[in-house]
Amino acid sequence: MVKRALLIANVDLADVNNAGVALKINGQAQALRDDGLIVDTVYNIGTNIVLNKKTIKQLSGLSIQRKLTWFSHLQQIDIKAYNLIWLRHQVCTPSMITFLDTVRQDHPDITIIMDMPTYPYDQEWSGLLGYAAMSMDRHYRSKLKDYVDLVTHSGPEREIFDIPTVSMTNGIDVDQFEEAAPEEKDHTHILAIGKWRHWHGLDRILAGWDNQAKATLHVVGDGASVPRLKSLCTEHKLSNIRFYGPLTGPPLDELARQCHIAIGTLGIHRKGVLVNSSLKHREYCSRGIPFIYSSDDPDFKNCTFALKVTADDVPIPIAQLLEFDKRCRDQNLRSQMRPYATEQLSWRQKISQVLAAV
Repeated sequence: MVKRALLIANVDLADVNNAGVALKINGQAQALRDDGLIVDTVYNIGTNIVLNKKTIKQLSGLSIQRKLTWFSHLQQIDIKAYNLIWLRHQVCTPSMITFLDTVRQDHPDITIIMDMPTYPYDQEWSGLLGYAAMSMDRHYRSKLKDYVDLVTHSGPEREIFDIPTVSMTNGIDVDQFEEAAPEEKDHTHILAIGKWRHWHGLDRILAGWDNQAKATLHVVGDGASVPRLKSLCTEHKLSNIRFYGPLTGPPLDELARQCHIAIGTLGIHRKGVLVNSSLKHREYCSRGIPFIYSSDDPDFKNCTFALKVTADDVPIPIAQLLEFDKRCRDQNLRSQMRPYATEQLSWRQKISQVLAAV
């Protein structure tokens, strides 16, 4: 019998700030298909829940209400048609537990895999709303062990919420990205892509910036940290730093094409995460742009085109970036990157390892 999988993600893929997540979800779905499964996907487009791009429910009410009740609208899907559910982890809600309980009762033999993008994640939430969300999550996530068979995760934990884990770093669909080909020789263009929060650590780059350096930092994306980053630039009168907001498709390709090096995640230690499996690292590699990062990323452990810096809050001097750029140019390290991404970072390779563990 041909196996069928349902990939579930309570994420708005129409939001340009979720462009990286959209690439991940689409890449995982295609990798499951490449492994021989028939795959259906359910996610959000704006306030619509869509199954294979067809709207099955138009949501109304406040955003928090839509989040809390989201899984209750999946009951109309015929779960008995599937052998596998691939569920992107989110804050655990009562409707999620009710949905999983119904799935288990209706289809006891189905395999449920939960993809854990970040762990631990409690420190991602702050303020009164964050406290409420984490209080709810801590209560209901203790029930996940009754329904979930396996958690995919890039960290060292062998169990999460008393559920066995299988190691899976992020993958990438290399063909989605154009290869960079910077032409300027006497100036270093530095690319930084993100949905900016304090754990991305871009402030470390600003703290080490020198207006006399022959370099320009191109910051792409929105996020909670952007106002603070712009304020730092104003406060310290930093020049040659440009903020673009979200970019995707040809505009992003055009900008990335001219960049010599890139900025990976530099502050993930701030939320207690030990392993750094950022999607942006894989995108930079696919584009052939050498990059810097902190903490451990297993996929780039011995790669000379990826510069690992200390996992702390120490400023990173622009001189260190320029020296790294010079070394990459002198040794033509850029030429190694896209072939490496193709051979080592494909979603098909990552997903196959997970399915083998089921």
